[in-house]
Amino acid sequence: MSNFTAGKESLCGSCYKLFTVPETWSNAQAKCRSVGAQLVKIESAVENDFLTRTFPKATGSLGVTYWIGLSDQVEEGKWTWTDESILGNYTNWGRDNPNDLSGNQNCGHMVIGNGFSLGSLYFTGYNDGEWNDLRCDYPLAFICEKVSY
Repeated sequence: MSNFTAGKESLCGSCYKLFTVPETWSNAQAKCRSVGAQLVKIESAVENDFLTRTFPKATGSLGVTYWIGLSDQVEEGKWTWTDESILGNYTNWGRDNPNDLSGNQNCGHMVIGNGFSLGSLYFTGYNDGEWNDLRCDYPLAFICEKVSY
C-alpha cells in the first residue's frame, strides 16, 4: 500500500492506481490519502475513457464497479469531489442518475462494462464508463489519483 508507483497508470500529469480490496467509500478515500493521493477526480471524457480502457472489466456477463471521488454527503444534490471542488461541466452519469434511491445514495462510482452486482443484486443497462450513485457503506474496489506537479 505504501508504494503508489507499483501498478499505476498515467495520463496528463496524473498517476492512477486501482486497489482491488473492497472498501467503503470513506475507507477508500483514507487509503488513497495514506499514499498521498485522492479518490479519482474525473474531469473530461478523455480521462473517463482512459480509466475505462485501462482498468479491468469482469470476465462474466456483467462489468465491475469502482469508487470515484464524488459525493453529495455534505449537501444532498450538491456533488463535490474529494478536493471539495464542485462537479464541473463534465459528467457521465448513467440513465436516470444520480437518483438517490431510498434517500441514502451519496457516493459516486464508475461502472466498467454493462452493469454490476452487489451480492445478490444485479444492476444492468449501463454503458461502459458511466457513473452511478450508491450507498457509501458498500465495499467496492477503488481508483486513486495522484497529481504530479
